[in-house]
Amino acid sequence: MPRPQIHRGGSSAAANVGRLTGLAAGVTGARSIGLPPWELLLAAAFIVAIGSVLNIRGTRGQQASLRIAAFDLFCIAYFAWSVFADIFDSRALEYTVGKTTLIAPVWSFLAYVAARMVVRTEADLVSYLKGFVAPAILNALLAVGQTVSPSFAHVVLTIAPSDGLDTRLTGEKLIRATGLIGHWTGLGFYFCAILAAVGCVAVMSNGLARLPVSFLVCGIACTVGVIVTLTFSVILAALVIIAVVWFSLGIRPAQLLAVVGGGFLVFLAFGSVLTARITEQTAARPTNALPSWVPNTLNYRWRIWTEQTVPAIEQRKLTGWGTRVYTDLSPKRLMPDNLVWKSPESQWLFAAISYGIIAAILLAGVIIVAGVVSWRGWRRGGRPLAVVLALVVGTVIGSITDPNITNHGLPVPLFAVIGATFAVFVPSVYGYSDREKRRFGRGRVPISAAAL
Repeated sequence: MPRPQIHRGGSSAAANVGRLTGLAAGVTGARSIGLPPWELLLAAAFIVAIGSVLNIRGTRGQQASLRIAAFDLFCIAYFAWSVFADIFDSRALEYTVGKTTLIAPVWSFLAYVAARMVVRTEADLVSYLKGFVAPAILNALLAVGQTVSPSFAHVVLTIAPSDGLDTRLTGEKLIRATGLIGHWTGLGFYFCAILAAVGCVAVMSNGLARLPVSFLVCGIACTVGVIVTLTFSVILAALVIIAVVWFSLGIRPAQLLAVVGGGFLVFLAFGSVLTARITEQTAARPTNALPSWVPNTLNYRWRIWTEQTVPAIEQRKLTGWGTRVYTDLSPKRLMPDNLVWKSPESQWLFAAISYGIIAAILLAGVIIVAGVVSWRGWRRGGRPLAVVLALVVGTVIGSITDPNITNHGLPVPLFAVIGATFAVFVPSVYGYSDREKRRFGRGRVPISAAAL
């Protein structure tokens, strides 16, 4: 089969940016030498993307200019308000602005912009995602190794530290994989985002049988990786993504048999630790504030929310308490008196306590717009966007009990997948000029050829 006609500089640039972004997404918890390695990789990806755009501009008769869409505006508004609130809070509460922490969300947005720059056709999208998902296999292997061997887990911790896992190893509790992300929830939602990327290609391929082997292996690895995090919100989000992919492809007897068989193998391999985790979550505790049937993961969070986080937010509703309200140990800094637990245990409460209720509303706007655009694009024929919508729903599920949108793990791959898929399947977000689209078109390309 002849190679498809693609944009000049597009497919190779898409592959390179995908590789760099995928590597960055997979090592967000790794120790830094000067600058964190994931930031350096994202900077390199952005530079390659800019080079691709300049290459298009330098070709006679071609133009390249991105449009600003509603998703972009909500992201920019959230970043701008966060900066304003943190600077304002630093003067009122007597602390130094944490510049690195403050600009961290911008890196995820750059991953989104870089993807939009280089992905112009379905062939570009497959090239981008092929490099993007590959590092997840290494993370899955490390995650399984952590659960199997405490000694190996300690080795991984030297590369990507995790106080939570270190405590579990010394306290002989259930080991929950953290990989190169540094936390089990972050790692789990990283796998969910990669699983969604694989699902998009599966839907574009019209079946698992036509899915390139590299994607299939990565999908299996991510599924195992999700399980060994032993995080129920992550497992639920992954099930939503898998279910949407399955229904998008159509339920066939062979697929049903494969799912049942896969579920049986999962039970054989991880049934004991999953059962232990369920027992841990359902054991009655004297401090539980909610009924006994409510899992402990929600019971203890309810107490934190009602006794600590919400009262602190009520004291400073407009601008919050600043970026490092949970980590800044400066003796001069003014802090809420009732904060004892070192996490808000919710994305929305974290945004509110850090930058005020307005920040939480703007961040919610980012996710809502992503969901609405995915829904509309799917209804208009962009079938892979059903999988992106499932990822957004999974993100919302996790955000109830964890700051997963601003922590390490999910943000970079989430924004990258949104940018890459929107660029192809949502015309209003595909930000190149009409002249370029008329010249090259946005035609579909055989996936088997595009994946070569």
